[in-house]
Amino acid sequence: MNAVVTLTIPNKHNDAWMAAGLPSKRAYADRIGANFVNITEPKLGGSAASEKYQIGELLTRYDRIFYLDADTVIDPRAPNIFDVVPRDH
Repeated sequence: MNAVVTLTIPNKHNDAWMAAGLPSKRAYADRIGANFVNITEPKLGGSAASEKYQIGELLTRYDRIFYLDADTVIDPRAPNIFDVVPRDH
């Protein structure tokens, strides 16, 4: 199983723009048959950027992961990244 992953840890300064990209990421994951994972809870005690290390835990549950920054919006015509990028890359 594949996953589309993003990180949106709440912060009063960035909640609006993080939320703006979520619908397109969810729709993309649904369209390509991947699970959508949104990391929302800090677990590592550092900055939001250091919380990306939580993705390591997901590598035991998913064959492949496509990480998208919180401010990314996916075009509905975007191809399935897992079809475009070979498994060994």
